[in-house]
Amino acid sequence: MSWDERSLANLDFPKIREQLAAETAFAPARELALNLMPSADFDQVQAALEVTREAMRLLDIRPGLDVGDAVDIRPSIDRADRGGVLDPAALLDVVRTLTAGRRIRDELASRAAAFRRLWAIAAGIHRLEALQREIEQAIGPQGEVRDDASPLLSRLRAQRREVQDQITRALQAIIESPLGRQVVQEPVITVRNGRFVIPVRADQRGAIQGLIQDVSARGATVFLEPLAVVELNNLYRELGLEEERETQRVLRRLSGRVARLATALGENVARLAEIELALAKARYARSLRATVPALVRWEDARSRPELPSPHPYLKLVGARHPLLTGRVVPIDIRLGGQFIALVITGPNTGGKTVTLKTVGLLALMAQAGLAIPVGPGSCLPVFDGIYADIGDEQSIEQSLSTFSSHLTNIIGFLRRATDRSLILLDELGAGTDPTEGAALARAILDHLVRRRVSTIVTSHAHALKVYAQVTPGVENASVEFDPETLAPTYRLAIGIPGRSNAFAIAHRLGLDPAILDEARKHLTEGEVETDRLLSALQAEKGRLEELRGQVESELRRLKEQEAALEAERRALEAARTEILAEVRRQAEAEIDRLLSEAAPTVDPAERQRRLWALRHRVRGVGRGESLATDRLRPGDVVRVPGFFQPGRILELDADKALVAVGPLRVQAARSQLIPAQPAASRESPVELVTIPRTPPPAEVQLRGLTADEALRRLEAYLDDAYLAGLSTVRVVHGRGTGTLRRVVREFLGQHPLVAGFRPAEEFAGGEGVTVVELARRPGVPARH
Repeated sequence: MSWDERSLANLDFPKIREQLAAETAFAPARELALNLMPSADFDQVQAALEVTREAMRLLDIRPGLDVGDAVDIRPSIDRADRGGVLDPAALLDVVRTLTAGRRIRDELASRAAAFRRLWAIAAGIHRLEALQREIEQAIGPQGEVRDDASPLLSRLRAQRREVQDQITRALQAIIESPLGRQVVQEPVITVRNGRFVIPVRADQRGAIQGLIQDVSARGATVFLEPLAVVELNNLYRELGLEEERETQRVLRRLSGRVARLATALGENVARLAEIELALAKARYARSLRATVPALVRWEDARSRPELPSPHPYLKLVGARHPLLTGRVVPIDIRLGGQFIALVITGPNTGGKTVTLKTVGLLALMAQAGLAIPVGPGSCLPVFDGIYADIGDEQSIEQSLSTFSSHLTNIIGFLRRATDRSLILLDELGAGTDPTEGAALARAILDHLVRRRVSTIVTSHAHALKVYAQVTPGVENASVEFDPETLAPTYRLAIGIPGRSNAFAIAHRLGLDPAILDEARKHLTEGEVETDRLLSALQAEKGRLEELRGQVESELRRLKEQEAALEAERRALEAARTEILAEVRRQAEAEIDRLLSEAAPTVDPAERQRRLWALRHRVRGVGRGESLATDRLRPGDVVRVPGFFQPGRILELDADKALVAVGPLRVQAARSQLIPAQPAASRESPVELVTIPRTPPPAEVQLRGLTADEALRRLEAYLDDAYLAGLSTVRVVHGRGTGTLRRVVREFLGQHPLVAGFRPAEEFAGGEGVTVVELARRPGVPARH
């Protein structure tokens, strides 16, 4: 789609592009910035904003990252593609750009998972290492064609150096000869017209036979080519011409390679420009302290055709105009929900027009993939057009008045706008008779509301305030003004129409009170009552804001207190865990000592079984997970995190439990429950070996558990069964694939409390059940 260029200019979007372009360091990226346009496609806008978000995160990790020494090589690519020969400097620019491209590509390849969209751009950069090697082998870092650029060039330069040495030796011999010392002006060898010569005094030019190649400015010196070196000079020049031809052939060959890879090189430039533009957007966002807003789909914003819609689809929290400097007062503004049109009223210079521009410009920026200066919770839809009529646009060329010019713009907007467009109208209805202007403004606004076009207008018209107050889908808003200081506060209050404050300002500036009283007499009774109600509304709003501030302060205090209590609880829990660990360690040491000192009459196998059971019970002290939670049953007393009072389990399954804590019914994860005894009957943890309060059942269910879970539950069950004096128990593991059965039986075969085991009878479960014979506990009658 084509965007309305006049609206873009009215909203200062070209200035944003200029500021963005200033953040680029690569000419093609600068061009992209200067030509940046918003998109009306939701997916494109979302993708562009995600690229910007990734670039902002990348700069947080790699500050200062850019495309480095990349050069705009497009003219060189085009010249080579048309058959031209590139000079060494242009070829080195190609090398620098290839190096920059590979560096960026490798940087993003190492972070591809975290920067998926940026990597999708960089992945298309061609490495072209063979081309770079070929250029670097032929062209030196200072732009000279290397001797070994070709075998012929190497040979020609070697021959030329040899000839030059011969010439130098011959001329040096002449200079150092007796005759030379008499006629040579200065003992140096120089070059004139591409030939080696010596400076001879003009009055001695005939003393040495040769050709004069040049004369000094004063005529005192002639530059003589002695006959002895004429042939050598001729040979030197011929070799030089051949060298130049071979150099051009090398450059032509390299230029041909560039031409054959013109498409790939052009893609590299384009992708480097995209990445640099993304980084420039991130740098610009940092300078504005901007964030990436959430996008709202129109389908979600208007899930039903009538108003109110579920939520505001445009919500800007703490929005700041990006071009304003100094102390900028942020505004909160929204559209959608209860209303789709907003009428902003209030005194001049109060910020009405700035509010219009802020909304329009931030929407354009977001749809161009730019972060915007707003706070968390901000969201925007993707408008299919943004139309702004702002400022005095009187046209002398077209003989249009200000009113006619504005109306012409508005007529164009009405023709093009849809229910997914945004229209911003400054001083709607102004510039003509106030009564007729207000009526026309109301009719235009009513037309836009019926078509469900998102609209924000500014006005001074009293009729529009009343219209907004009584019309569904339209809302009043005002910019606040301090009549004591005659200064605007620049804050926007939605829901309250604005006052002109003309009388307050006149009184403050010293207008005769009698004149003011006379002026008030000319107001209608309705206007007086409206002004009184507006004053009361503003006073009430101030009181509510003060109360809100107090509530927010109290909420912050409570949150801080909650955080402090949570930190204290965590510290106590850590200390408890550490103490319990130390208790367990000391208890195990004491068990080892007692068992080692036991009477020799104690059966060794029985002593080992006791050791196993005691150690297992000690390790379970204080734990709220694993073995302890495996033993939980309905009716058990437990502690629930976040509650000081213990509770009793009402219902229990594999993952969750319903616990009665006083009068409350709390659902908690089973793994979070900490076994506890009621306060009145809590027993000392010193008694480590006790028979369970309730005898364990004669079988344990392991079906549906993992191997680790099954073994933990089985180990706890065997301890309880042994301590309760059970002689035979059933372990139900199911048939399944047989894996759990095998793991269980291997565990039973090594357990010191197990005397033996066998599969159950077929009618009693067969291979899905293992019957376990437990070792006899001395002094405890066997139970079945």
